[in-house]
Amino acid sequence: DPDVLVLTPGTPYASGLEPLMAQYAGRVIDVGMKEQHAVSMAAGLALGGTKPVICMQSTFMQRAYDQILHDICYMDLPVTFLCVRSGFAGYDSPTHHALWDIPVLSSFPRLRLHYAMDTHDLVETLTIQLAAPTGPLALLMPYEPVPMPEPALGQRDDGWALVHSGTEGTLFCLGNTLATALAVRQIMAHDYQQDYGVVCVGRLAPLPAHALRDALK
Repeated sequence: DPDVLVLTPGTPYASGLEPLMAQYAGRVIDVGMKEQHAVSMAAGLALGGTKPVICMQSTFMQRAYDQILHDICYMDLPVTFLCVRSGFAGYDSPTHHALWDIPVLSSFPRLRLHYAMDTHDLVETLTIQLAAPTGPLALLMPYEPVPMPEPALGQRDDGWALVHSGTEGTLFCLGNTLATALAVRQIMAHDYQQDYGVVCVGRLAPLPAHALRDALK
């Protein structure tokens, strides 16, 4: 799609963009360590009719808080944010840990916030967004590789998935903590003979509250 342009503020390596930069010269633009400029530039590109994608480490989103709020969300522009290394970001340094990205991004009006449950969810969400972008979307991805689809994730709904049913209770998790939730479920069954269900939540804003209330029943 020639309308798709990718911007990154000095993080092509950390964002895995180097192969794209070689394949699509001129359409993957490293603006340098200027998060604010990257967001304002994306706003201008969106107003010009293109489909800008901003790819950066999630921890650095806070540097462009003002631009995301005023230039993107207030105008409801179709800009896609790929927020890599969400949460604990390996061993770079404390400044690289995006431990506050979810509460920060949740504070923006009109910004849809999605945490990829697996690679199927990641590709589907990104494909739908870039085919006909409607407003801003932030797609979170963990430091570790996005997991391949769990077979039980076939029971998907709008922004969440029922992985296992349970009689004792339900464990809710985000996309990147599904493996942990499944491990806890196994421990509860093996050590305590308690049957817990698992629900994986991918869409954080707007939260599919009605569906999750039904799951809680």
